[in-house]
Parts: sequence; C-alpha cells; structure tokens
Amino acid sequence: MLVDTLDRDWRVKTFNEFSGVNRPAAGRRPWSVRSESRYSIRMNPLDEVATKLERCPYPLVVLKPLVESQKAPAILRTIDGAVCAWVFRHYRDVARSNVKLFTPEVTRINLEPMVRGQSGNWRGELVPEDVRDLIARHYSPDMSPFDGAALFWLARNRIFLDLELASEERVMALKYEDLVADPERTLIRLYRHAGIAFPGPRIAEGIHPRSIGLGRELELSAEIERACEHLWSDLNAAYESRLAVT
Repeated sequence: MLVDTLDRDWRVKTFNEFSGVNRPAAGRRPWSVRSESRYSIRMNPLDEVATKLERCPYPLVVLKPLVESQKAPAILRTIDGAVCAWVFRHYRDVARSNVKLFTPEVTRINLEPMVRGQSGNWRGELVPEDVRDLIARHYSPDMSPFDGAALFWLARNRIFLDLELASEERVMALKYEDLVADPERTLIRLYRHAGIAFPGPRIAEGIHPRSIGLGRELELSAEIERACEHLWSDLNAAYESRLAVT
C-alpha cells in the first residue's frame, strides 16, 4: 500500500519485490505470483543495486527490500543518501492477512529455515536463539497457520530492535495503524524524513483504516501471544519515543 501510494508521485521511482533490483531463485520462473519464486525472491548484490540507483533520474527512489530487512545496516552503508522506513503493524492483523494472502504451505516455507538455522535462506538470517527456540517449541507442518504467521511476524520485527535501528537517525519507524488513520500527517513525516517536499493530500487518496482490528478474534497459543504482545509494546515504545523528538 505504501509503495503504491508513493508511486503516485511523479518524482518517485519505485522498485517493489518483483523488480529490476531483485532476482528470483535459480531455475524459477521470474515474477510469477503463483510460482515458488514468490517465496524465494532476493535483492541483487548491494553494489549492483547502488549502481542502478545512481542512474535513476528521479528525486526519490523507493525500494521495498522486505526479505532483506536483516541487511538494513548494510543497505544504509552501501547506498548513498539512503534512509529507511520500518513499517510495523499489529501482529493479529498481520497474521490474518498472511493466512488470507498466501498458500497453506507458507507456514512451513517461512518457519522451517528458522528452526533449522538455514543461513542461506533469508528467513534463517539473524534469528536470535530465544526466538528460534520459541518457534521450535511450537512448529509443526500442521500447526495453526495463525500461530505460524504470528511467529513469523515476531521473528522479522525483532530485527528492528536487535539491530538497534530505533536509535539510527536514518531509520524512521512507521506504524501502519497511524498511517491509515491519518495518512496525510504520516506521509508528511515520511517525506520530511526522505528530504523531499510533500506533494499534497491527493497522494493519500484511497488509504483507509477499514482493515484495522480484523484479526482481533484470532485464537493464538498463549506463549506466542505473550511474546508477540511484548514485542508489540516495545515497537510502540520505540515509535512513540521518536515521535516525541520529530
């Protein structure tokens, strides 16, 4: 949603997951929504990405390197002038959306690399031992897909704290719930962070809060619920702390 919103600005060039700065797994059909490449997409080497971006004649270039979140510090070091927006959303709504969007196999695809410590798979990179242990205690191929999606949310968003991105000036935490509830205010803050003038309220057309709370009735295992709620509180604390000084 955020990338699509920014794409309405003629000054912005966007690169989504399926774009010229990414590559699918070897032997997979590129950019096929229903193929396994959907789960295996990776960003090209950062030096190649940096060179490609330098040639873009746009005031603002936007990447969505979602599967490379664990490489945020390297991205910021390698790409001149780079800043980051870390978007986070309530784990229950994310779990509901994840199960609705992806195939039933997504739980296995996402969690097995973490359990097995597969460093060659982006999902297994930088997973802390306490999170790996939690996933291992609950994981099975036939587990609740909502539990699986919540654990995946936990593992990916712990990266924000573990890499101390909350204290990095070039990183802006962006709360999904605030974006959809007050898009103009949030986008003004985002454009300021990117160093480019806000184009006006028209860019926020179509953003709405109707998806907030749709996952509130999900049943999650008690231990998973506690872990996710603890991280949700920590993310919000980091977010509110930065809001207070901007």
